[in-house]
Amino acid sequence: MEKNGAEMVDTTLFASSTESIYSEFDGKLGSNTMYIVSMVDKGLLPEIVRKSLVSLIIDIPQISCHLKTGYKHDSWEPLTALVVDSLIEYEEVPECMDGGFFEMAYLQFTVRKPAKINLGASSPIKLTIFHSQKTADQLVVLSVHHALADGRGIFQLFKLFCEKYAALEHGQEPAAIENVRSISEFLSSLKIRQILGTLFHSLAGFFQPFLMTNLKPLLEKDSESKTSGEGDTTVERLVLDRTAIKQLRKSFGEAEYSLNDIVLMLTLRLLDQYNVRQSISSRYVGVALGVDVRRYFTRDITSISNYSAMEMFIVSRRSLASPDAMRKKLAKIKVATLGLGFFIRPLLTSFFPIAKQKEFMNKWAQNFIVEGSIRMVQTTNIGKLDEYAAALGEKIRGMSFIGPAPRFGFPEISVSGFKGEVTIYFTKYDDKQGLCTKMMSDFNAILEGAVKHAW
Repeated sequence: MEKNGAEMVDTTLFASSTESIYSEFDGKLGSNTMYIVSMVDKGLLPEIVRKSLVSLIIDIPQISCHLKTGYKHDSWEPLTALVVDSLIEYEEVPECMDGGFFEMAYLQFTVRKPAKINLGASSPIKLTIFHSQKTADQLVVLSVHHALADGRGIFQLFKLFCEKYAALEHGQEPAAIENVRSISEFLSSLKIRQILGTLFHSLAGFFQPFLMTNLKPLLEKDSESKTSGEGDTTVERLVLDRTAIKQLRKSFGEAEYSLNDIVLMLTLRLLDQYNVRQSISSRYVGVALGVDVRRYFTRDITSISNYSAMEMFIVSRRSLASPDAMRKKLAKIKVATLGLGFFIRPLLTSFFPIAKQKEFMNKWAQNFIVEGSIRMVQTTNIGKLDEYAAALGEKIRGMSFIGPAPRFGFPEISVSGFKGEVTIYFTKYDDKQGLCTKMMSDFNAILEGAVKHAW
């Protein structure tokens, strides 16, 4: 069915438990809207952008829907009056601002506070294009709600958009794709050894430091008095160029840590700084790692969906001070069946009506996410992004990822790389304490200290 120039779904699509939970948590635990920020040389043509989005809707019909809550299940229901142009917003960047265009546009994006998508009333995606009359360049921001996709899924969506744009630019019809959103793809890909590994990993967890007893709070708990949906997202950013990355790697000597390892250890060092300042400090520090379980897929597929999980990485302060001990711990988690155990709880409760599942998950969130957020930092490292923009070649000058913004505790740290640069974002929802700015500054001090004083 076609409506207002876009392909629309003509039937209701049932929402998965994961999609419903990300919608349920939105506003309560923070903002579940994520962003891809792209610097585009000579800009994108409006009509081709529009046609590319029309083609995306055909492949991913949820884009033309909003999420409607129910008792047995939630549903993706067609928006009553979707106009593709409503998914695109153009913002002019004043020429009077100081600096280059991309920095001016980025400043405008962050100062006005990145908008949180209202999934109950609008599409799960939004494309904002910052432009100027003085230059043909654009800062393109793709906003995506977590109910539609996780970080890796968002970049698969962006890659698909780029491929469709490139095809249309050359007068070709964009190829249709199969998008796998079902959890069954993940479950059918698992091997017996991975399932057994998950069981052993879970059992080993009983002997690891327990989050609430061995990790003391590093922050005061945020007020829980506000209702869902209030607040803005605060974003702070650090950019490491090739020179800075080379110096950072050199400071870690012959240990041969990956850049991801180094960022993780710098984060742990920062938390340890906060830890030792407490009247009663912990013997352990930890982070919550974002893990992509697509690594277990047996097929090379497009999966613009949610296949992300969380894993706690907790180490003793003694281990953190030892390069050899940290090398062994990092090597161990790289071969572990990470992320699999995270899906056990949703799968066990999936036969209940979604309204009951939300009750269970809200209680779990209070005990784990809210309490954990004042003890640990959640980090998401997407890795190199170059392949996702390959279809547009040199047109994409820069690209980075801004992850979800937690409402409680520490800001989230999102890390991504593009064309040799690494961008680190600190995000928090309703950041009245200014923790994003403080944590970014403290992290930068830790980073500069690591460069000057080799481990």
